[in-house]
Amino acid sequence: MLLMLSEKGKYASATENRRFVWREIIWPLILEINDVAFSLKQFQKKESKYVKKRT
Repeated sequence: MLLMLSEKGKYASATENRRFVWREIIWPLILEINDVAFSLKQFQKKESKYVKKRT
């Protein structure tokens, strides 16, 4: 059964949001730079690319 975010609890929504960020931004960034350590600027750049791609 599929539930909308508004029907889920506060913690379930937060967990889903964290998983989304890891799946769409953090893991691709780690693979791209081939390192587990990255700067805030690198994260922000990857995030803005993702947002531009989706809009």
